Amino acid sequence: MRGSIFALMATAIGAGVLSLPYVVKQSGLIVGIINLVGGSLISYTSMRLLTWACWRTKCWNYAKLISDTFGWFHGKILSWVIMIWTLGSTVPYNIIISQTFPDILKSFGVSADIADADSTKYIQVIVMNLLLLPICLMRDLSAMASFNFMGIIAIAYFVVLIAAETPMYMNKFFTNDDLVMIDLNLSTFTGFAIAIFAYTCHTNLFAVRLELNRPIKRRLNKIFHRAVFYEMCMYLTISVGGYLSLLHRTPKIIIQRESILDNDWLMVVGQIAMIFNLMTCIPTSVHPWRREIYVSFLKRTSKPWEHFLITAGGMTGTAIIATAYPNVISAFGLLGGFCAVPIVVVYPGYIFVKLSRKSWTHPRKLILIVITTIRSLIGLIAAVLSTLDLFGVVKVS
Repeated sequence: MRGSIFALMATAIGAGVLSLPYVVKQSGLIVGIINLVGGSLISYTSMRLLTWACWRTKCWNYAKLISDTFGWFHGKILSWVIMIWTLGSTVPYNIIISQTFPDILKSFGVSADIADADSTKYIQVIVMNLLLLPICLMRDLSAMASFNFMGIIAIAYFVVLIAAETPMYMNKFFTNDDLVMIDLNLSTFTGFAIAIFAYTCHTNLFAVRLELNRPIKRRLNKIFHRAVFYEMCMYLTISVGGYLSLLHRTPKIIIQRESILDNDWLMVVGQIAMIFNLMTCIPTSVHPWRREIYVSFLKRTSKPWEHFLITAGGMTGTAIIATAYPNVISAFGLLGGFCAVPIVVVYPGYIFVKLSRKSWTHPRKLILIVITTIRSLIGLIAAVLSTLDLFGVVKVS
């Protein structure tokens, strides 16, 4: 059961956690906490709704479950959403790596003029993707599974580091005048979408069920509860601690916060570990969307040259997008609104409404319809705002 809990946590916890302190800064401490706690409740509830639907239909495949319930068109939509989610996740990975790498160079004595130069960023992105291309071309990435554990360790390291250094930072920067408790604005929508993105592990719960000994409802619910609870504890620690440490100085990515030490080598070690973790996340993200292309378009096993062009093309495209539009908050908000919200909110909510034998006028159904619709609209608004922000039309992040 511990392995199943870890598998769900490894799926959910990723680069998005690094932006949570900035999300709290945008909407205020209370709103930020409500988003994170509410996101955990939504995630847990939706996983229970999905497994309820699976028990009812005897189907343990997300896309097939949606296809059987709502029709093949919705099954294809979900497949595309998952493909865009996995492919799109590599964009913020590239952004974070390219924005963190100069800080590491400066820590090792490289001048700011060289470290912060655009040419350095372009060279770093090109070299990194060339190094990762042979790994991404592998058809079997089972050997990469062990790196997921290292990713959890890197995130846990940052949680402990932020918590340990928060009193020191608060002693230097904290003032009651700068503390924002509630600030409802356009970024509140993107904050909700990013919170949902941070808890998205639903695509992996079906594999967890198939690999679990005695996969009864009680054991599955216990796994969901513990996984989401542990995620929430980590998210609250890093987001609240990160925000209280710097208040209005909070950067978009917490590992890029200003140091109050001459050489904060603990942070440098964490930055290097996080870059390594994100580099290993790129190959594991490439595999699912590439497989969906083969299933939906080629409908056969790809030829070697097709495999190479699709893989290299996807990596090149996401690297170009990350370089041209390096707004990580908008990237997370867009992915959260367009992808995470349908996976976590829309389909789990409406599938219960569709499969439940209760009358359409039953209070439980009506409440779920209203709540799911409101959350879906918030996610859609967040996605649209993030897109407009990405192109500089509206200022959100």
